[in-house]
Amino acid sequence: MTYYCENEKIIGRETIQQAIEKLPETFIQTHKSYIVNMNKVKRYDNHFIFMNGIEIPISDSFSQTVFSYLKNL
Repeated sequence: MTYYCENEKIIGRETIQQAIEKLPETFIQTHKSYIVNMNKVKRYDNHFIFMNGIEIPISDSFSQTVFSYLKNL
């Protein structure tokens, strides 16, 4: 697993499921390969989250959780 932080990239040896269990509730899985800190989201549409020039996909299987969280911000 690779963590992309504001100033660095950190490589870990855990699965996404293990990581999501350890991270605060502001981290939401948006796709089978992505976890996002929702406090850093700049904008979004029906298919992507945009943060700092990065386009992160929102899969159909995680969209309900993602949009439910975004509505409550």
